[in-house]
Amino acid sequence: MAEAAVPALTHGRKIAFTVGDYACNLYWQSVSIFLLFFYTDVVGLSAAVAGAIYMIASIFDGLIDPVMGIVADRTRTRWGRYRPYLILGAVPLGLSFVLLYYKPPLDGWLLAAFVLGTHLLFRLCYTIVSIPYTSLNARLTHSSMERSTLAGYRMVFAMVAGLTVSLATQPIVAAAGQGAADRGFLIAAVVFATVATMIFPVVFLTT
Repeated sequence: MAEAAVPALTHGRKIAFTVGDYACNLYWQSVSIFLLFFYTDVVGLSAAVAGAIYMIASIFDGLIDPVMGIVADRTRTRWGRYRPYLILGAVPLGLSFVLLYYKPPLDGWLLAAFVLGTHLLFRLCYTIVSIPYTSLNARLTHSSMERSTLAGYRMVFAMVAGLTVSLATQPIVAAAGQGAADRGFLIAAVVFATVATMIFPVVFLTT
């Protein structure tokens, strides 16, 4: 059966939606590329403890993703099911990301517990925003061709975010930290979180 004709999304609307992937991946790529290094070389955790924290957080993430999907599907607001989470979750997500790169004046098991707690908090906040955002993809259009185009746009923004994190993190750490890596990473986290936090309201308003 031929696909019914549906109005095409403008390039502006596609960009306004898919730029959310740039925001999401500023967070995710940083966690993937630099967080374990930060845990071991800056915070001072052993590789075994750092790896265990990352593994626990990943398992936790896998458990809460479907729960968030169910919650979002059952949400009913004047702004739809998914969009409210973009505006309500943007600031908590940014703050939780900054906490990931905060080195507290603790040691031993207290330090490990703090790091685990901040990592779990970040995963929770990230899920609250990212699952509804991803679900919006199927709501914007019934056209499979348009959805494929959106997927392409999202991949481009994700790649650009990965390049941003890869190329900008170390220079920011070096310039802002002035020899103090912990302060440098914290400032880099603030920079990325600020940019991402400003993007999600744009997606909310234009989607």
